[in-house]
Amino acid sequence: MNSNNDTHRFSRRSAIMAFTASSGLLLTRNVFGQEASTPEAGTPVATAEASPVAATDPEIRNLMDFQIDELPESPFTVRLLRIMLEPGAITPMHRHHGPEIDMVEIGEVLIRSLGDAPVTRADGTQETSTGDDVVLGVDDAVFFPAGIGMYFENTTDSTVVILSSVIIPVGPDFINERIMWVDEQPDLTGVSYQKLADGLIQTLPVQAAGWTVDEVTLPAALDLPGIDGIGTITPLMGNLSFTIDSGQVQVTRAQNTGLQPNAVPGTSFSLGDADGAFFPNGFVSTSRAEESDALTYLAMNINPVNGTGATAAAITFTAGDGTVAGATADITIGSTVTTTENNVNMRAEASVDAEIVEQIASGVNLEVLDGPVDGDDYTWFKVRVLSAGSAEGWVVTDFIEPSSAPTENEGDGTSSESSDAFPVGSKVVTTDNNVRIRSEASTEGEALTALPEGTELIVTGAVVAGGEYSWLPVEAEDGTEGYVVTDFVEAVP
Repeated sequence: MNSNNDTHRFSRRSAIMAFTASSGLLLTRNVFGQEASTPEAGTPVATAEASPVAATDPEIRNLMDFQIDELPESPFTVRLLRIMLEPGAITPMHRHHGPEIDMVEIGEVLIRSLGDAPVTRADGTQETSTGDDVVLGVDDAVFFPAGIGMYFENTTDSTVVILSSVIIPVGPDFINERIMWVDEQPDLTGVSYQKLADGLIQTLPVQAAGWTVDEVTLPAALDLPGIDGIGTITPLMGNLSFTIDSGQVQVTRAQNTGLQPNAVPGTSFSLGDADGAFFPNGFVSTSRAEESDALTYLAMNINPVNGTGATAAAITFTAGDGTVAGATADITIGSTVTTTENNVNMRAEASVDAEIVEQIASGVNLEVLDGPVDGDDYTWFKVRVLSAGSAEGWVVTDFIEPSSAPTENEGDGTSSESSDAFPVGSKVVTTDNNVRIRSEASTEGEALTALPEGTELIVTGAVVAGGEYSWLPVEAEDGTEGYVVTDFVEAVP
């Protein structure tokens, strides 16, 4: 589901949280926003001028907080992602074998459930969705227990952005059943997602657990708090670099979003935008004493009541390789950048409400024409598609990076090719039998013909995104024109 990709740095009510490094806990939430105790009359109070101190507490913005009565049987995956729905887009009724929590970051969305789904409003009030239509606004959150049907619809004229976390059993009884559609396979036009962290739990007893998602801001030099239980961290702004000393850590990249094995101790990582680190058994607090800048990140935590039964990972914070989340210093006018997600929206103006000029596949090279410009809580650059030479517009900086090698599509792991690999007018050849030319850049498009391996085709346009694939416009020798998946063709030397 990748068709919008206008992500944002969300704004939410905040609370300053007490943190004790030796506790090993991610956070202690001030749910009711209670004020600190005031001193008794006559007690001397030091002024800020008399006792200057550095910031000693992280700022933690609680985004979602729910209790799970019973975790699924392992093995299961845990995913943190951002879902985007264009105006009119629908995610039809479907179920997961595991639970899901969602919070609206931008806009408002209509939801419906088949079964009881607890809702927590932005003001802390609670209710239950029981099948009727319920509208969720910014900072409203919902919990769908395992097996409960869920439906989302954007009935507004603006893009909706939802932060989501889901637990999915992946044992032999659940092969090919990540999503169970209540009706037939749906049309997901206008629905997209960006994975922020992903990982696999191999063994864990069935038990109750707390489930939270928070935005954490650490002032300069403040320690990185540890996480008890299962946890993920995804940077939003600043340096999040570390070396693994011991324990289990799985790192996913924006450009390579499949599940990853546990990294080898001694390996170092620098996380950028939409990269994530998954800790199956949490991690212990680590020093950031040498850091001169603040760090903001998303932290997802599933804390089983009986723990995970394994030792938490130990990491050492490092200066990294210069990768900084939220930075645009390496993107300058005249430079070349590459899209890092499928279906990146190019818009006529630097606004989520502006007309979509084109949707660009992952791995497409672009020339930077202008920017950066801030608009609607996003940072934008004006770019031009190099291969096509005509499409120009504004894209969100989260989904471009200085040019690098082709990336990998979200979904089934099929590789995506840059448009530069298939110049307009060049020839490609099919690399498999029964390669279909379709009327549209979608698996739902009519199959116009099926070609044997070795068939030559003429490239008629730039690579475009459609569903979970990248598609190349082509013309066959008999005049048939349409789209083929880039995975099944290669350039003719």
